[in-house]
Amino acid sequence: MRTQKFTVVIGINKGHFHKNNNHKNKEDIYLKWQSLAKEHYELKGVYVSANVSKIKTIYHEKWGCPLGGEDTYEITGVCNPTFSDLNK
Repeated sequence: MRTQKFTVVIGINKGHFHKNNNHKNKEDIYLKWQSLAKEHYELKGVYVSANVSKIKTIYHEKWGCPLGGEDTYEITGVCNPTFSDLNK
């Protein structure tokens, strides 16, 4: 079996036509992942480690993309089936 990778991209601003200032505490995404991973560990016995990176998502300005891109976060992780059970 091969190593599996997941990627999640999360926007933090409501709607379009914004200036990336709607979210009061952008650091919450890090704390939220850590909290959810701990909760999952307590329920299933598996801690899902991840890398969380602040990124910019670029799309057409006429669809509401702010100049320079929208603030988003990318969460990535891997599971090596040699050490972890993918089914959990």
